[in-house]
Amino acid sequence: MLSLSLNFLPSASVSGDKFMLYFTTIFIIGTILFVGTLGVGIYFAFKYKRKSDNDETPYIPHNYLVEFLSVFGISVWVAIFFIWGWRDYKDFISPKMDEYEINVIGQQWNWQIQYANGKTFTNELIVPVDRHIHLAMTSKDVLHSFFIPEFRVKMDTIPGQYTSLRFTPNKVGTYTIYCAEYCGTSHSKMIGKVYVLSQKDFQDWLDGVYQGELAQETKPSNQDSGNGMTLVEAGEHLYRSKTCYTCHTTNGDTLIGPSFKGLFGSEVELIGGTKILADENYIRESLMDPMKKVVKGFSPTMPTYRGMLTDTEINQIVAFIKAKR
Repeated sequence: MLSLSLNFLPSASVSGDKFMLYFTTIFIIGTILFVGTLGVGIYFAFKYKRKSDNDETPYIPHNYLVEFLSVFGISVWVAIFFIWGWRDYKDFISPKMDEYEINVIGQQWNWQIQYANGKTFTNELIVPVDRHIHLAMTSKDVLHSFFIPEFRVKMDTIPGQYTSLRFTPNKVGTYTIYCAEYCGTSHSKMIGKVYVLSQKDFQDWLDGVYQGELAQETKPSNQDSGNGMTLVEAGEHLYRSKTCYTCHTTNGDTLIGPSFKGLFGSEVELIGGTKILADENYIRESLMDPMKKVVKGFSPTMPTYRGMLTDTEINQIVAFIKAKR
């Protein structure tokens, strides 16, 4: 590939390969243009150097054809790279049908990695190769930035809202997670690892029967984030323990509030006629500030859960509502 010539840091994801091809193409073209422009400038400096103090600078009229072709040619190149970059960026941020979703919570000074089976790992992300991965991320305290150099991906984690990071690892191996946003005293120590396994090994790992090299070398310490329950089961437990069922059903029936059935990913009309997408941020905001966006046809009676739910519990509720799609 063209990118191999300048790929000093190996790429280990589909987005990384695309970035390196894009970057290398720009670098090579830019270098050629720089050297060419500099060379012509030096050549003209010597060729048209004044021979004596009596030499007069000749009058050089406009050449509209050259000016037009120069501007037109630059415009074409800018358009090509814009369309190329936009195409790759749009593919990067677009949800995929078979994504494997993992929750990430940034905090001073580590990463909490939360899986659908309820297990939480600190600074250790285990993913399968050649599988679309979606990280739903937030922060407990300040801004952090989740950065995996080999994947060429980086995204801020923001207190009070979700951000998304998508990538598709294409090489089995171990890679490093950095925080790329200064977040306090131990910012430089906020480092984690990404372990990319084959799809079979990853399934064995999920099932608790993985016996490969990773199990012997890392032995990642983990803890249950829901007393042995999956995220969906823990979310259902909260749904019942917080008596959400008195206002919200899961079968489509309407009570005091909207039903959770088919809610996630749908378009919700608010009082006033505004329509928004019911995504992770909408659910989180509805829990923390329920009066801000009230669904049309319902009264603003829901209490706030600000300070009553942890980020982990919010992830569990979101997972539960997602499961009712």
